[in-house]
Amino acid sequence: PRFSQHLSCPKSGDWEILKQALRYIKGTLHFELHFSKTDSSLKLEGYSDSDWAACEEDRRSTTGFCFALNRVGSTVSWKSRKQPTVALSTCEAEYMALCEATQEAIYLKQVIADMNVQVVVQPIQIYGDNQGSFSLTKHAGKHNRTKHIDVQYHFIRDYVNRNVIAVQHVPTEDNVADALTKPMPRNKAEKFSRSLFGWK
Repeated sequence: PRFSQHLSCPKSGDWEILKQALRYIKGTLHFELHFSKTDSSLKLEGYSDSDWAACEEDRRSTTGFCFALNRVGSTVSWKSRKQPTVALSTCEAEYMALCEATQEAIYLKQVIADMNVQVVVQPIQIYGDNQGSFSLTKHAGKHNRTKHIDVQYHFIRDYVNRNVIAVQHVPTEDNVADALTKPMPRNKAEKFSRSLFGWK
């Protein structure tokens, strides 16, 4: 999606980035999703993350999330996209990403129910690395730093209070969704690839 933003007026720098992407694709043609049989109960879990104002052109942040049915299996749903509005803080950007992850979790819960798959679906655990965004899901009080956040994102509080969604902190180095929001060193990319693709 990032390349499509420059189709009308590409620059030399865009061409260099495109060549890098093509080299990456060539080197990862063997990557594939691995779904393994397991004797343990299936449980829908997700990771949510966001960068903050990383786009130099419009300063919008990128949302990333992914969901899997067990810790050793590959992801069954994922997304990486630019947020529709500019976030004024890291906390707000992470909260908006958490909101999108919650919407996806509710959708996946319904799909699983329609397929009659036996899974532990309540509460759906969503991991993230921003304590401030988790605080916003639990405290309804407004203050100067958060009162501007659009009302649509506060629906997540309802699902947390109803025990449909549970949020939990995870260190940044263990947040798999980090791979969907920003470039990272090779060792970190390889680590997250094992989780994203379900490699042993």
